[in-house]
Amino acid sequence: MKEKILLYKNKVEEHGGIILSLRKIFRIYRDEGIQGVRNRIRINKEVNENKVDVIKTQILYEYNQYLEKYAADINVQLVFKEVMLSYYLENRDVLEIDDFNLEKLSVDEIIMDCLDGKVNVPISLQMLIVRSYFDSEYYSSNNLDVRKRKIEPLYHFCVYGWMELRKPREDFDILYYCSRYLSFNYDTINPLMHYALMQSTKLCTKFDKGYFQKTPQIIDNKEKIIKRRVCLFAGYDVQNIMDDYVIEYIKELSKYCDVYYLADSTMVRYELDKIKPWVKKAWSFKHDKYDFGSYSILANELVGWEELEKYDEVLLCNDSCYLLTNLDNVFDKMDYSNSDWWGLQATKGIYQTLNYNKKKYKNPISIKEIDDVLIQDFQKDYIFDFYVGSYFIALRRQVINAPIIRRFFENIKKENKKKLIVMKYEIGLTKLLIEEGFKFDTYSNWLYPMHPVYDKYIFNLLDEGFPLFKRYLLSENHYSLPGLKNWKSEILKYYPEAKVDIFEKNLNRVSNSYKLFVNFNVKRTKKGAAIFPKKYSNKEMLELDKRTVAFDNYWVFPVCAFDHTFSGNERAIFEYVKNNKDIKKIILTRSKFINVDGVNVEIYPHESIEGQILLLQSKIIFIKHTPFRNVGYPLQEEKHYYINLWHGIPLKRIGVASIDQKDNLAKLGNEHKKCRTVISSSKIDSMAMASAFYPLMYNDIWVTGLPRADFILMDYEQLPSDFKDEMDILNNYLGNKKLVLYCPTFRNYKIDEAINITPNQILELNKWLKDNNAMLGIRDHMANKNKNILAVVDPELMLNLSNSCFYHIEVLLRRADILITDYSSTFIDFILLDKPMISFAYDYDNYMNNERGFFYDFDFVFPGEICKDVYSLLNSLERLTQNKFEINKTKQDISKKIFFDYIDSMSSSRVVAKINELING
Repeated sequence: MKEKILLYKNKVEEHGGIILSLRKIFRIYRDEGIQGVRNRIRINKEVNENKVDVIKTQILYEYNQYLEKYAADINVQLVFKEVMLSYYLENRDVLEIDDFNLEKLSVDEIIMDCLDGKVNVPISLQMLIVRSYFDSEYYSSNNLDVRKRKIEPLYHFCVYGWMELRKPREDFDILYYCSRYLSFNYDTINPLMHYALMQSTKLCTKFDKGYFQKTPQIIDNKEKIIKRRVCLFAGYDVQNIMDDYVIEYIKELSKYCDVYYLADSTMVRYELDKIKPWVKKAWSFKHDKYDFGSYSILANELVGWEELEKYDEVLLCNDSCYLLTNLDNVFDKMDYSNSDWWGLQATKGIYQTLNYNKKKYKNPISIKEIDDVLIQDFQKDYIFDFYVGSYFIALRRQVINAPIIRRFFENIKKENKKKLIVMKYEIGLTKLLIEEGFKFDTYSNWLYPMHPVYDKYIFNLLDEGFPLFKRYLLSENHYSLPGLKNWKSEILKYYPEAKVDIFEKNLNRVSNSYKLFVNFNVKRTKKGAAIFPKKYSNKEMLELDKRTVAFDNYWVFPVCAFDHTFSGNERAIFEYVKNNKDIKKIILTRSKFINVDGVNVEIYPHESIEGQILLLQSKIIFIKHTPFRNVGYPLQEEKHYYINLWHGIPLKRIGVASIDQKDNLAKLGNEHKKCRTVISSSKIDSMAMASAFYPLMYNDIWVTGLPRADFILMDYEQLPSDFKDEMDILNNYLGNKKLVLYCPTFRNYKIDEAINITPNQILELNKWLKDNNAMLGIRDHMANKNKNILAVVDPELMLNLSNSCFYHIEVLLRRADILITDYSSTFIDFILLDKPMISFAYDYDNYMNNERGFFYDFDFVFPGEICKDVYSLLNSLERLTQNKFEINKTKQDISKKIFFDYIDSMSSSRVVAKINELING
């Protein structure tokens, strides 16, 4: 705002104009009266002494000056409108609306521009506009965080509160107001300001307080109401997999309705085809609007309201639940209900209102008792938190035909906070339906305290015949329910047929492993307080280390501290020794579930007492970065041997050799001193590693080859089972198609937005992929936040091969036919396979000048073509086609000799042999 005003003033001064701000005019008038204004501003001699005319004339004078010189400047226009609106609202006692109308710009126009979001309204002005409509005492008393932080309530509301749907006063409901007067637009304009402005110009009636309507009594009909039903199913999977539990769920739903499926993911056709027998149609693409976004897109675009009108009932379901049994009882009961809409269960309370509802609602309430009076009682709460679970909800014809309901689904958009999704859409839908007088019903006969599917009441629901179990209860357990460790056996008590093993497989795959450990080990005191698993502090670890014996045959494998996977060099070492019963292998996990086989293997969270004790007892500790990064606890390096396996052959400088670490040399040196050794791939590579890991000396570097190369070179049958699984999935995705693997490196700077691939180039790349029966697989660096230049090809020709989908890059390299990279050292591993590669170095000069430097001359060691723009890349691909994908054998052999002293699958064995030598002295 200040910048805009400065721009306006500068423009005026630049042309020699002498125009004081309108605010200054009013300030002079307030302090010095009309004569003060006349003394400071040149005014037309014909103007009489009337104060309104004086000010109005000066406004007209400035406005006309502005029109003549700056009318084409949109920034100045907006500033002028903001200033005009501000002065009008501050000085209503001086000016009437009619007095302020100008020939070419009226207050109404300014206000409407403001309401349309064209004019940015400063916070100070918002506060001025809504002050008389805002209840500070009410707002403060209902927002503990505002009171604790001692923030002025009105300021908080204007900056944060209205966007978080916080009520500014008891009778102003933001959800209601936005749905009626702002077309469900919740975040373009402060709703209270909209109300104040509309009131000031008499453009709408007074806000309606009594919006809840009488809900007719629900009765059970003697005849079945529903004859034809459709289901809009919203899916999501972090790894883009159609999970077995989802297939089972959709298969069951297809017995009762036509199913349309949309995943907010990038599933390939192979995955979608898994449900083909049971759905009318299935789609998958990223929209980032969660389940309600999928419902919206299905209803408005992919299926369409015209098609949905053919059904008696539209069912909205998502994949957040595990199906425990068939749905016969559910539909047998609900098909006879005369409700307008229904769900499986209702909730009074969310986590945010936990303490309030615990005190007020202690016992279950019969659903039949929830009438208009009780709803009105719920509405008096500061946060309306009564709603029917949106994971399984049915809307009947009279609901889906209502224009306001369609507008609700038309206005679903991406939200930045989960809380807003719950408030606007999950709670918002229930609230809107009730306000519109639509009758509701639930399969469960009871409204339990809080959210029963996430609390102890889940087992009451199961006893009623409830058919679903929410994964969130296990993965988050935000009510700290004890005893969840036995969740499978508890479910089987109610439903012996439940497929708990496929639930557990999914739970482990997509949930935070450490959270599961905590959730499954929650206990309660006699007074009911939650007790969580503990861990030793750094100080306690230091003391314990002094009196704990470290055993030579205890080997610790911490997972990667960044992506939390168990892969690369450390995994290869583990696989080599996993069946050696004389070595105790300890894997310390973080957020990802690790499932490996072997003898004498123990797996514990990194932040657990069990894991900490085993770490203290271990002599050998494998790391891939630094002791601090991978282990984190202070241990005596004389007692524990840190074996640094690193995570690849570095092309770019690392450690103390890196240009960007010049201010961090002492800290890095202290970390390096703790390591007994660092491994390398060749004698030349060992010189690079010695320079990077100073003060370690050249003799401290073991030239063993990198164990991860074993996974690239060994036969398929020798691969670990999870590697085989990933390889099989990838082969299923590709079929007989070639894989062009694109692996760009991490950049410490933002890519120039001007670097783009043109529409014609996209078409050319698509054509090349089709002509060569190929797919482009995108493998971004795990820390990358930049756009992916090539991730614009036809989705049918592209695969998401990210770290969250495929943990082991060796699998991708084995399957890839061509590698496209830039400066990533991934190409060095790919050299072992004698396949073609291209460097797409579109920011070559910038990268070479701004990054941390290189150990090697990139142009010399890279065995393929280096392309500095998209045009060159397309030509290089075309040349590969013409040359039948042959490589430059001479360059390939030179690079291979630089980076590899060993080309076999025995690097792990050489590392283990060196460790045994170290232990045995």
